[in-house]
Amino acid sequence: MKDIKISKKNSNYICVEISGKGLELVVGEIDKLLYSKLGELMDEKDYSVKDIFENSEIRSNNDINEWYELDNLYHANGPVYEEQTAIKIFNNESAEVFFDCKLKDLYNDFEELLVFNEAYFDNNNDPILLGKNWEKGVLYSGFIELGDNEKFNPEKLKIHYDEVMVNNEIQCEIITKVVYDGNVIENSNISSTGYLLELSIES
Repeated sequence: MKDIKISKKNSNYICVEISGKGLELVVGEIDKLLYSKLGELMDEKDYSVKDIFENSEIRSNNDINEWYELDNLYHANGPVYEEQTAIKIFNNESAEVFFDCKLKDLYNDFEELLVFNEAYFDNNNDPILLGKNWEKGVLYSGFIELGDNEKFNPEKLKIHYDEVMVNNEIQCEIITKVVYDGNVIENSNISSTGYLLELSIES
């Protein structure tokens, strides 16, 4: 698959926006050294996992990376697929709107729209850091460039999402990419606001 790029010479392009709640999701193994450091800080200083990773001085003094760098198992950014997730598909030049609805409603009309993938993780020898940085707004925004006189065909649209599970508990269903006619639509020009960071150690 290839990323779709917009040609400024061609105004026949369709905008795809997915909005609602979304997040940056990180799943990573914590090695014994880091686990020991975190344990000492939590026991001796009564810090939470979030206290440690949000404080640059604590991390620097203890040689601890940013939470989002501990992503050796999984790392994704995107909207979550839930009841209120909305999708808008429109022609930016003509202002013609093809769809402006809940994603679940569009799925009801086009059963091949969603492409499901499993992303399941269990801690084996090492505990797992689970990080969720929640946002809201437009979490996916990209353009489909069509040829001259080509019409938008919703049956060519595929929305890929992962069901992420850690230790047999579902964390979320996150949209990872949108594809049109076999081409990945580059996610750009998003507009979102962060509102909550959740960090935990799963063991």
